[in-house]
Amino acid sequence: MLEDLKPYPQVKESGVEWLGEVPEHWGIAQVKRYYAVQLGKMLQPLPRDSQDRHVRYLKARNVQWFGLDTTNIDTMYASPDEIDHYGVNLGDLLVCEGGEGGRCALAIGTEDFEPCIIQNALHRVRPRVKLGEGSGLNDYLKYILSAVSSAGWFDALNDKATIAHFTAEKFGALPIPMPTCAEQTAIAHFLDHATDRIERYIRTKQKLIALLEEQKQVIIHDAVTGQIDVRTGQPYPAYKDSGVGWLGKVPATWQIAPIKRYYQVQLGKMLQREARLHDDLEVPYLKAKHVQWFNVRVTNMDTMWASPHEVNQYGIAPGDLLVCEGGEGGRCGIVMSGKELPNPCIIQNALHRVRPRDMESVGYVSRNVYLQYLMSAIASVGWFEALNDKATIAHFTAEKFGTLLAPIPPFSDQAAIVEFLGRSAGEMTSAIDKARRGIKLLTECRTCLIADVVTGKLDVREAAVRLSDDADAPIQAADDAGQVVN
Repeated sequence: MLEDLKPYPQVKESGVEWLGEVPEHWGIAQVKRYYAVQLGKMLQPLPRDSQDRHVRYLKARNVQWFGLDTTNIDTMYASPDEIDHYGVNLGDLLVCEGGEGGRCALAIGTEDFEPCIIQNALHRVRPRVKLGEGSGLNDYLKYILSAVSSAGWFDALNDKATIAHFTAEKFGALPIPMPTCAEQTAIAHFLDHATDRIERYIRTKQKLIALLEEQKQVIIHDAVTGQIDVRTGQPYPAYKDSGVGWLGKVPATWQIAPIKRYYQVQLGKMLQREARLHDDLEVPYLKAKHVQWFNVRVTNMDTMWASPHEVNQYGIAPGDLLVCEGGEGGRCGIVMSGKELPNPCIIQNALHRVRPRDMESVGYVSRNVYLQYLMSAIASVGWFEALNDKATIAHFTAEKFGTLLAPIPPFSDQAAIVEFLGRSAGEMTSAIDKARRGIKLLTECRTCLIADVVTGKLDVREAAVRLSDDADAPIQAADDAGQVVN
């Protein structure tokens, strides 16, 4: 269907910077001419008089592109008049005023949480025309706002020097293309159909990723806990009780020992913003956000001051295992070799640096890689959550880390596990990455399609009519290999 779409025969300059040319018969108007924009109510945690009552309210985090997240809705006090004034009805368009200003979603299924109002981080938008004459206007506007966002125009409109705000004044003055109501309805109908199909492809790939991640984790768990001998694909000849709650039985030849017996754990340096000694150096440092599972990103690093002794004490090198102390305590990744690693580079005290105690032994890097897989298995059974105190902020301290009881196979077993997982888990990682690339391309396809249709680069009027006759007409989109899928 998409390949049949053609441009409009006659176009004109819109005079709008983000828009360019539009079909000749389209108008250009400010949002406020056709829409009533109402900013929400300021948060009221306590009643002011006896008539005030608790009411649910939506805020910016509840509004995602094209969908409301109503899983967690807070409450505030409001008067009956305010509940009516700021109330949300079926079909209202809700638009973020702060945060990602301009992000929007239609209120659909609001009967599940009525009555409901909006906080002053949201605008509620309703067409000025009577219902029936312009029933598709809000649907059309949500796609317009998506196109404005993809063009980067919200970034230009919103002042990000402090906090970005897409104010009612900016919103009302925004110039947008205005086809006839009938054509807006056709555009919204076509895009609803097309984006729904693309969203189905995206959800399919997301489900595939979840299944691959689960299968990958099972393989890792079975290998590092000794459920199978990766060299034979069969269980080990004999097992013994590990004495560790999450672990169960392990191969008889394996040891159970605290991490500190085999690994050196070094917590990073506290942030130092100024030089203290004449020979202090300004060095880049890694923090928790740089460390993801099986990956250490060495880009966008801040700097701190450190003495030459501290640079040596907290420095990192290829092959080091970095483990998060805070946040998702236990999350870890290996520092890979490469020119991108600054020299020197240190770690902040939100990270542990881990090295085998026997650094001179053959295969010491493999020992770190084995521990990385083991940490992933421990996380998958929820053991880090049990160890880390989440009453305030979770911390996987050096003491907790060092005393963590872990299965330690003979080095020949470790090397075999690392080789096996590098191959089998690596294949799954490649498949996951491929699916993620597919999602990225599908998302880009959806964004470009919306922008081309609502700005009049493609004429969808005939296609929208055909959709009424064939509700199951396929929508084509490019997969991650650049091929067309139906």
